[in-house]
Formats: sequence, structure tokens, C-alpha cells
Amino acid sequence: MSGSSSRTAARMLTEFLATNAERLVMDPVKRAMLQRDLLAVYVWLTQPGMGAEQTPRRTMLAQLVVRIIRKLALSDSVIAALPSALAVGDPALPAGLADSTSGWVCLGRGDGTPVAPTHLQALGGRSTFVVFLNVPGGRAATLGYLAQLRTIPTGWRIDPQRIGNPPIDSPVLRTMSVPFPEPPQIPAGTRVALLRFANLVDRHGRLHPSTLVESVQVRQYDSIPGGPAGVAYVGRTPYQRVFESQLSRRALFAHNGVGLRMLDSTTRTHSRFWDMATTFSR
Repeated sequence: MSGSSSRTAARMLTEFLATNAERLVMDPVKRAMLQRDLLAVYVWLTQPGMGAEQTPRRTMLAQLVVRIIRKLALSDSVIAALPSALAVGDPALPAGLADSTSGWVCLGRGDGTPVAPTHLQALGGRSTFVVFLNVPGGRAATLGYLAQLRTIPTGWRIDPQRIGNPPIDSPVLRTMSVPFPEPPQIPAGTRVALLRFANLVDRHGRLHPSTLVESVQVRQYDSIPGGPAGVAYVGRTPYQRVFESQLSRRALFAHNGVGLRMLDSTTRTHSRFWDMATTFSR
């Protein structure tokens, strides 16, 4: 932040503003993608805990970036009309995900709060996350499982089989909790999909969810290990398989919405600023 790169960035951002360079990017999709990238930069520049000595330059750069973000803003109607991988049936998406009669059911919370709050917070609110569940047996089976789940009171307790002997005030205790009473276990073959949509700033300065799918992550639980129901089995284990597709801007620009590319074990990706370090990040 104190080197030449920040000075170069400040010079280029200032030049962008002085020349009204946003007029060079009139295509709505390309304009949205540029604003999305700048939102990531803005969140990174304004994150706390980066040292007081960096604050003045970070603040200066953030002010320049936010001015460009506003210049790139699209109207609500244009944002709503952006291409959607769901609408066009991008082949990288799980089959039937957008079909309201399929086994895929979109999850929500009764209190209206986000279903993936940790993801939302970690990315500074620049993405919206949507979760789908698919239980073997079709839509009726998925809805039946969710109805059964809603009858279980919400609570947590320490699992003595996982706790060992940490100090009573240890933060480790918080990671040793399991739902109580135990919820009904998911059946083998259950799939969970996490979709990430880009948020954009509209012409009123409001953060606006868009239809641009940034990524889709799928976990398929091929078998269910023993132990308390509800334990979060994460990572690549013998019990589950994980799949991910990410937005490719080259494909998006070329195919008007079909812009996801499937990743495999050989794919190298990088985490952009606050992207979460999960088993999908390599």
C-alpha cells in the first residue's frame, strides 16, 4: 500500500474519472462485471484491521473506486434483465435446479434473515447466496424431510464424544456442539447446492441483487457416517463428493448467460480478496 503500485492505481483511477472512461463500456454485461470487480476492491480497501499507517491511502483509493462504481451503475430494469445461468439452463448447473417441479427445493428462513450469513459477511455483502436441497425421491421427499425438520426444536449441546478434555472456557467448545434434540438425518444421496449471485450498485446507490451466477458449489452425500445426526461433515471425505462451477467472463461475454465452467481436481483458481477459504478454493 505504501509502494509504487498504490500510486499507479491512484493515477489510473483519477484518469478514469477525468476522462469519463465509463463511456467506453456501454455493454450492460461488461459494465456489470467491471463494477463487480471494483466492488471486490472496495471491500478489500475498507476491511478493518489493516494497520493505521495504511488508512489514509486506503481511504483515498476507496473514495476513487466508489466514484467509479457509481458512474458504472445500471438502472434497476437493466440489472433485472442481465443474463441468468438459471434461465438459460447453463449445462454446468445441476440438472433441474431451475425447475420448480424437480427435487431441488430453495431453502429460506422463517425470520427472513440470510441462509448463509457467514458467506455474506465474509464477502462484505457483495454477493447473495441461495441454498437448494435435493433429497432422493423427488420433490415430495425433499419437502417431506423439511417438514419433519421443522418439528424439531432448535438447540445445541456439547458432544462428549468429540470434546476430549479442553478447558471449560476454551473456544474449542464452540466447535464441539451438535444440534439437540437430534434432527432427522439426511438420507444417502442427498445433495446440497450453494449458488452465489453478484450484487450490483444501482443508480440510486443501493446494493441490488443481480441474476449473474458467480459460482455454484454442490455437495453430494453418498453415505452417512455414524455419530450424532446434524454433525457438519466438511471437506473431501469418503462420505461425500464436491463439485464446483465458476463464472468465466470469456464464456459469459460470448454466450449471453452460459458463462459457468466446471472445475476439476487439476483446475487452479485464486481467491479474490475476501473469498472464503473452503475446500473449493485451491
